[in-house]
Amino acid sequence: MQHAKTIIVGLSLFVVLITFPLWFAFVSPNPRPKPQPVRPQTARACVEPTAFMRTSHMKLLVEWRDAVVREGRRDYVAHDGKTWEMSLSRTCMGCHQSEANFCGECHSYAGVALDCWHCHTRPEDVGLAPVQRLTQSQEEIPATGEAALAKACSRQPCTR
Repeated sequence: MQHAKTIIVGLSLFVVLITFPLWFAFVSPNPRPKPQPVRPQTARACVEPTAFMRTSHMKLLVEWRDAVVREGRRDYVAHDGKTWEMSLSRTCMGCHQSEANFCGECHSYAGVALDCWHCHTRPEDVGLAPVQRLTQSQEEIPATGEAALAKACSRQPCTR
């Protein structure tokens, strides 16, 4: 055991370095403030309750994408029986009009990157107004599958 001192110092240094984030958070005088997203000014309710949307909004958006693009379905029936159009741009962004003040608040706090804007236009860029429900003629609704993806990718750079 001629290297016992070196091993103990090395292990001690390793433990200190590994636990540093915990110690730093414990002694930090000002914890990060919790996000305060700007709520919509309209009195309209969201498609699902707030608690559900905080934890599962991405699952809901993925289900919507699959239903619209792959199955051609455009209507979502919420838990309360209301029917909503499955559209990030029109349904969600109709109320939550600011990426920075709503989406970005929680996503930057959690360190999660938003990848919605690769294919969708930011609401600030087009000045979307709140809407109850928009309808389109069948010609305006893209076909399912490859045709829908091609149409979406023709508007903006998009990876498959």
